[in-house]
Amino acid sequence: MKTPTCYRRVDAHIPSATLGWNLSAWCYLPSDGSNASPVIIMGHGLSCTKAMQLEPFAKVFAAAGYACIVFDYRRWGNSDGTPRHCVSSKEQVEDYTSVVTYCKTSHEFNRRPIVLWGFSAAGAHCLTLAAEVTFPMSWARIF
Repeated sequence: MKTPTCYRRVDAHIPSATLGWNLSAWCYLPSDGSNASPVIIMGHGLSCTKAMQLEPFAKVFAAAGYACIVFDYRRWGNSDGTPRHCVSSKEQVEDYTSVVTYCKTSHEFNRRPIVLWGFSAAGAHCLTLAAEVTFPMSWARIF
């Protein structure tokens, strides 16, 4: 396994499906600039934020050479949106879709395979999105 210093974390603001609202994300990128490994898109359960225990998983994946994006849903954490702390499964699936779109159009991620990774209720969001997409994708549901 590579050492934890072989990646860097950068902040990203990803446009959401709501015009003018951005999703707050942390992107973990291999330091060597490689874009051959998959990007793992990680989301939390219904009312949790990226700061709630997703970072340790992202660090392990990043140290192993994977790119990771850990994000907050609209209205949660550092993402935009009001009213705050409003749970909408439909919006949360749309937010995963927004992050997938970002990956497919960003120069840092656009050639990478995409893996959806969901903790708790986000596992269901990953299944929903995986059933709807028209391109190859992997998913993981974590309890």
